[in-house]
Amino acid sequence: APVEYEEKELIDNALEFIKPYLTKEALVEIEKQGAYVEEFPGEFATPIINGKECVYAFYDDAKMLKCAFDEAHHKGEIDFKKPISCHLYPVRLTQLSQYIAVNYDKWGICGDACTLGSRLQVPVYKFLKEPLIRQFGEDWYSELEKVVEDYNKR
Repeated sequence: APVEYEEKELIDNALEFIKPYLTKEALVEIEKQGAYVEEFPGEFATPIINGKECVYAFYDDAKMLKCAFDEAHHKGEIDFKKPISCHLYPVRLTQLSQYIAVNYDKWGICGDACTLGSRLQVPVYKFLKEPLIRQFGEDWYSELEKVVEDYNKR
């Protein structure tokens, strides 16, 4: 997952607190690769294990996949929730010349969540209210709600 430049220090500061949640394989990869990797000059991402899962992902006792940052944040151990790209997923942001494109990334792994969202009539933008506000602010989100409302009236 992409890591913003400003998030690198937050990750570094949280690392000791999230280590108890990480797998042995994740700890080895962080030791080898670092807490984040530079994929392209100036572009950082979370490291992954064997080309698959994020090093910060783990399964809890109930076999639910969780994020170590999120878990430590929920338990009050760190202030940093998680990288914004993770918080926003399945939405991805792309910087264009004058704008930021906000696009839904359709991926099969999210199928169950999409089915539940449809059944509960919770569109993606409502499911992602907190991270969208975190990224763009309350005013932006309120404007989004107005645009959706106007669109649905048509």
